[in-house]
Amino acid sequence: MKIGIFGGSFDPIHLGHTRIINEAIIALQLDKMLIVPTKHNPWKEDSVANNQQRIEMIQIALKDNSKCEVCTLEIDRQDNEKNYTIDTIKELKKIYKNDQLYFMMGMDQASQFDKWKSAKEISELVQLVAFNRKGYQKNDVLNDYHFEFIQADSTAESSTQFKAGNKEIVDRNVYTYAFQNGLYLENFVSGYMSEKRFKHTCSVAKLAREFAVANGIDGKKAYIFQKSASLFLLGFDILFDNNELYIHYKKF
Repeated sequence: MKIGIFGGSFDPIHLGHTRIINEAIIALQLDKMLIVPTKHNPWKEDSVANNQQRIEMIQIALKDNSKCEVCTLEIDRQDNEKNYTIDTIKELKKIYKNDQLYFMMGMDQASQFDKWKSAKEISELVQLVAFNRKGYQKNDVLNDYHFEFIQADSTAESSTQFKAGNKEIVDRNVYTYAFQNGLYLENFVSGYMSEKRFKHTCSVAKLAREFAVANGIDGKKAYIFQKSASLFLLGFDILFDNNELYIHYKKF
């Protein structure tokens, strides 16, 4: 089989990710695409969503693509050491001994691949693939490590943009899941409020949580419900049904 490997923090997975995944499956004629959420990304020190939440958001975003599979190899590791690509590749080669593996990355990462840990060994174990985007020039590093190239649509999406309030860049079901689970609320709301109002909103939400807990009610749900009042002002329809919160996208 021809198997693609696409890793990242996916905190959360966004439309840029899903577009790249679909383009790679077609261009490389892949039989399977492994989506590998990282446990400890060497370039990012923390995450907002926990491991299970990131897995569930990936599954929601890719539910209609039968060739995609979430690989939990990295986040299932019990140690607290940072994980590097070479570690994951070696484990996957044990599982897929007779298959061709394609490891994918953006041109920004590919152009600096020589700085990766065990770069030469990685290039010998898998076929490296870079998404060729406008603005990046091919250099000697790409030739030295025998990269293949896929022409991908230029994309500026990033998980950071979503956390800052850009709700357009994620699947609607993903951000509904995120907000129902209290993810990214502070990041999302703060970009639309003055510092004073944001602090007041957080204070009221925390008070609602404490009051709920004191009265035997789910404190997390109370916190989210209170924050939902702010989300309404940011362009969301808020619906309460049988004590559950449903958040729907609404255009201004």
